[in-house]
Amino acid sequence: MKVSLSKITKKGQITIPIEIRKNLKIKQGDFLAITTENDYILIKKVKLPSLKYIFSEGKRIAKEKHITQEDVINACREARHAY
Repeated sequence: MKVSLSKITKKGQITIPIEIRKNLKIKQGDFLAITTENDYILIKKVKLPSLKYIFSEGKRIAKEKHITQEDVINACREARHAY
């Protein structure tokens, strides 16, 4: 495994070396999940679902569970009034 060094800026930013970006096909606008484990920083490329996909899954689940649009609106009203 090749190790590259990256210097952190005063704003806390780092540059991911081009070899790594090419290898993982990371491009501008992509999302990376970042966490720590012991003294390691772990970074993983993630793909977020599109809004179209989220809504289509919501419709599918609602149909499967027999949830109506009115049920959703009422649940939202109840949640807003709970605070």
